[in-house]
Amino acid sequence: MKEIRLKAKSSSGGSYDVSFRHEGGLLFVSCTCKASIYGNLCKHKIRLLNGDESMLYDQGDAPALREMRELLSQSSYSNLLAEYDSLKKQIEDAKKIEK
Repeated sequence: MKEIRLKAKSSSGGSYDVSFRHEGGLLFVSCTCKASIYGNLCKHKIRLLNGDESMLYDQGDAPALREMRELLSQSSYSNLLAEYDSLKKQIEDAKKIEK
């Protein structure tokens, strides 16, 4: 088992703890923000999973973020993330059509 812990920026200027755990070919992700605690896929997880270094509270965590992205490429999570991004775009396009 490999675990990587990062701090993500909060919109209030503080930080949230985001943990990535690679175990048995699976990647488990958790965040301490309210959205995540209530079971939602929060922006902190999504942006860090996409490799967005601007979401890091401490830029010194950039090498750990890159290491997490390598773990991501070894799991089935990358396929799920790509599917999520595709569905999100379809929803945005549908909202434009609706307007």
